[in-house]
Amino acid sequence: MQDKKNTVFPSSEVPIQVQFYDTDSLGIIYYGSYYRYFEAGFLRFLKSRGLTFTEVHNQGIYLPATFSSCRYYAPSKVEQRLLVRTNLCKASRASIDFTHEVRNEDLDGRLVAAGETRHACVGSDWKVRALPDWLISKLTS
Repeated sequence: MQDKKNTVFPSSEVPIQVQFYDTDSLGIIYYGSYYRYFEAGFLRFLKSRGLTFTEVHNQGIYLPATFSSCRYYAPSKVEQRLLVRTNLCKASRASIDFTHEVRNEDLDGRLVAAGETRHACVGSDWKVRALPDWLISKLTS
C-alpha cells in the first residue's frame, strides 16, 4: 500500500485539558491515561479526513488497536493544557500505523509523551481483511 520512505502522510491535532480523573496519587497524569489521549488523536485524525468512527464501523470495517507503546518524558498535572498530534506513518494491506506526540502547552509545548499505535482492519466477523481502497484514499489524501 503506502509506506514509501519519502511519502508525507497527513496528521491532526486535538487539545486535551488534564482532568482530575487522569491523574494518579502523585498528582501527575497516570501512565494509562496517555492511551486515551492517543485514541482521542486517532478519532480526530479520522474526522480530519472526513470520516467518523461510526461511519467506518457501519461499513463493516473495524479498526481495533493491535499494538501500542508509549514513552514518558515529563509529568503533567491536572488542569494543564496538552496538545496531541497524531500522524499516519504507514498504511499497509490490512493495517494502519500512527505516531502520537503529547505536548504540554502550559510548559512551552514541552514533549511529555510519545507513542505508536497499530490498527488492524477486520470485518464484523473479526477476520483480518484488506483495507478498502476508498478508506486508504481518504486516510492518505
